Amino acid sequence: MPSHMDPPIPKDTGLFMRQWFPGSSRWLILIGAAVVLWACSEDSGPAPIPVCAAPVTLQVTPGSAPTISWTPTCRASRLLIVNADPGAIPCLIGFWFVGFAPDSAGLLSPLVYPQAPAGATVNTGCQIPLPIGDSIRVTLFVPAPQLPDTVAAVAVQTFTQ
Repeated sequence: MPSHMDPPIPKDTGLFMRQWFPGSSRWLILIGAAVVLWACSEDSGPAPIPVCAAPVTLQVTPGSAPTISWTPTCRASRLLIVNADPGAIPCLIGFWFVGFAPDSAGLLSPLVYPQAPAGATVNTGCQIPLPIGDSIRVTLFVPAPQLPDTVAAVAVQTFTQ
């Protein structure tokens, strides 16, 4: 018969794990929990920039090298700058076209005329720099949904140079 002076009997702290998770499965559970915690704590980096969808707002700062920017932050396929004056001499391809293949969206805001991002296709017509005092129209395009190899305009802005 134990007396009050006998040391306490230690409790088996691993009994729960052995009863509910016999053998090596408890190690698998512990390793799995550690992997989940590690994976959830990793910084996956910034979210990818989405393709532009209307409404998109274009801003143009006039000058010898106008800056074209748009909000919200998004990617576009093409940008076209043309003379919007009714009496202007028409150009075959506009003043400036910059872009990527129709099904891609590699243009990011801002762009500075006439500089193009690396890898972009550039076509110029009429004249560089843009004529002072003329109305200039800027159109931003994105891949057309469900229409391969085509683009759709998501923003148009006219400004006076």
